[in-house]
Amino acid sequence: MQVVNNYYADLRVSAGQVGYVNADCEPSPLLVPCNVKADAFFPVSGFSMIPTINEGDIIGVKEVDCFEVIDESKIYVIITKDDERMVKRICPPKDNDDFVKLISDNPEQKDIILQRNMILKLLQADDEDVKKLLEVLQRHSG
Repeated sequence: MQVVNNYYADLRVSAGQVGYVNADCEPSPLLVPCNVKADAFFPVSGFSMIPTINEGDIIGVKEVDCFEVIDESKIYVIITKDDERMVKRICPPKDNDDFVKLISDNPEQKDIILQRNMILKLLQADDEDVKKLLEVLQRHSG
């Protein structure tokens, strides 16, 4: 295990209703497995990514430099110019490159269509890191 100092405990990312959050928070320490490498860690609120990610889970993310490398099978934190933070999968619609489709894993949730130019930053969650963090959280909560 290792202690990282880039956990934003007060800056939740939404896996549910799109929400506005206060971006003025300081990172705090978090104990994570040694082989988990991320630029930042965030707690998740909401239920749109169930069963993959649950309310209260923590995800580690890395910044994506190029929009063209989007992998539809990966999970992303999308930060918009309106300071919204969402956890979704991303699928660029085939007929219009100006918009992207944000997809939830929970089949009860509707897709969100977002103008591409509204995206301020994309952060990708590594699937293996998500699994490792979830295992640690489950061991420590039980």
